[in-house]
Amino acid sequence: IKLHQKWENNGRPTAFYGIHVSGFPNCYIMQGPHSPSVLSCMIYSSELQADHIVGAVSTCKNLSKGRIEVVEDAELEWVNNSERLGFNKVQSACQNWYNKDKGKGALQVYTGELEGYRKSLIHDVDVKFESGSYKLN
Repeated sequence: IKLHQKWENNGRPTAFYGIHVSGFPNCYIMQGPHSPSVLSCMIYSSELQADHIVGAVSTCKNLSKGRIEVVEDAELEWVNNSERLGFNKVQSACQNWYNKDKGKGALQVYTGELEGYRKSLIHDVDVKFESGSYKLN
């Protein structure tokens, strides 16, 4: 399956932290859907994501694993929570490219606290991606 087909099947673009997509091991998206991207300092959030990706690649290398992939349940939990966070925020009333419901609320960008996002990325690296959100093999 191709990425655009998966997103079409899901009815929206999905990505864990805006980085990982289930079904696409070792594929990393910078500033993807459900990342802070345009609603944060793009340089800072890019640095956070780059460090996370380096951590994923390094973990695979150090553990002699060839693949890392997010578990679909974790991806969808992140996306659903991200969309819930966006309801009733000023951005949810806009008609723009990151609002899939065209002004009705389901933002495709993470609107939670950037510090919480940062801690989540660092935590996964610290526990060597063994949080239950990933498959390593």
